[in-house]
Amino acid sequence: MTVHNEMFDGKEKKEPTMHRVYVEFEGGYFVSLGVIDASFQQMVEELGRPAKVEFRATDEGWYQDEDGEDLVSGRKDA
Repeated sequence: MTVHNEMFDGKEKKEPTMHRVYVEFEGGYFVSLGVIDASFQQMVEELGRPAKVEFRATDEGWYQDEDGEDLVSGRKDA
């Protein structure tokens, strides 16, 4: 009989998360965003589902920090 020590180390193997934002366009076209973005996956794991999802065009600008740097992720009030 073969015993695999890894089966009894008390650690469960955790599959990587595949949280995503689904976007659908007219005509049935769609895309899933965030699947390969590790920081997005981590934010969902720590904070739960997004409370708000919206489209922002290029000309609508970004949130900026106190140094005027554009923020792609983080907290807008931090």
